[in-house]
Amino acid sequence: MSSKIIVRRLGGESLDLNTDGATSVRDARVRAADAIGVSATLLELLIGDHTLRDEDPFADLFGSEITSIILPPQPEIAFLGGGETTTRGMS
Repeated sequence: MSSKIIVRRLGGESLDLNTDGATSVRDARVRAADAIGVSATLLELLIGDHTLRDEDPFADLFGSEITSIILPPQPEIAFLGGGETTTRGMS
């Protein structure tokens, strides 16, 4: 028997996510990110207004509709000689 959860994007689209073998929220987040086509580091999962943490028990998710939020990429900060910094990824 397969295990599935529903992941809904803020735009309204939903995804039935196969979660066979998942043991943590992190497993579910990585699978959802792969299915959506984004980096797992940019994806947050929520139930209601509660952000799920990677270490939260996965079993708590069954029967819940999960909302996914794709975060904007964070700029990379490079340290230059003389205490100067520069950023990449910012417009």
